[in-house]
Amino acid sequence: MHEEKHLADKTCNLRLTAIKSFMEYCADEDITLVAVYNDVRSVRGMKEQKKPIAYMTNEAVGALLNTPKTDTKKGRRNRMMLIMLYDTAARAQELIDVTLRDLHIINVKTPFVTLTGKGNKSRNVPLMEKTVAHIKRYLQEFHPHPTTNGEKPLFYSIRDGKPRALSTDSLNLLLGQYANQARLACPEIPHHVHCHLIRKTRAMTLYRQGMPLTVIMNLLGHENLSTTSNFYAFATTEMIHEAMKKTSPEAVVESPIWKTEDVKKLIYSLD
Repeated sequence: MHEEKHLADKTCNLRLTAIKSFMEYCADEDITLVAVYNDVRSVRGMKEQKKPIAYMTNEAVGALLNTPKTDTKKGRRNRMMLIMLYDTAARAQELIDVTLRDLHIINVKTPFVTLTGKGNKSRNVPLMEKTVAHIKRYLQEFHPHPTTNGEKPLFYSIRDGKPRALSTDSLNLLLGQYANQARLACPEIPHHVHCHLIRKTRAMTLYRQGMPLTVIMNLLGHENLSTTSNFYAFATTEMIHEAMKKTSPEAVVESPIWKTEDVKKLIYSLD
């Protein structure tokens, strides 16, 4: 797989895991295959190169959120979707599944939205004050009578004369289009922007601001802390630099040489 098909290390490991699981099943069904299973089990996986988590800068996020034109109804809806997507760190499916009943922004001390994720498991995500203000204006225009149907999707398009929830493909398509537009003014925006990148960006922003991983785990809807740790439990070069300045300011007066992309890649590749 690696030498002839030139597959990535991660792909090789995933397929090897599947083969081992299948051979374990075969050995349970036929005892004569135990020796074969033991041979397969002894095959070691590829050593994967550790890569830094991809996320967007604050400037890039700001440029993206401000791209949708607010002079049209569809533009105002799309801007609200992007704001909500970033603020809640929701998965694409979780966002389009939000209904009016899932919003809790009136007569509550801490406004929040209920997201339903994988395995039909729900979690409550608090909403920031600015986001709540945007939502209230959005509701006045798109849901002037919110109490009539609590199951109505928060974000919708009109098809066959009825409001229909958007698809995840539509959401990712809109996100990509706005990213291409915003990149003209902000080159920092990555070439491939998708919903999961926005989710990772929000989590990384909170992590860099000092939010504990256990809280980020609840925000993202991860069941195990190890899942969150595997993605976000590392110190970025900027975090290292700030720590160095606090401990020995005189040692970091000059601009650090490891701020270049080549040196960053070298640092991230170290075990």
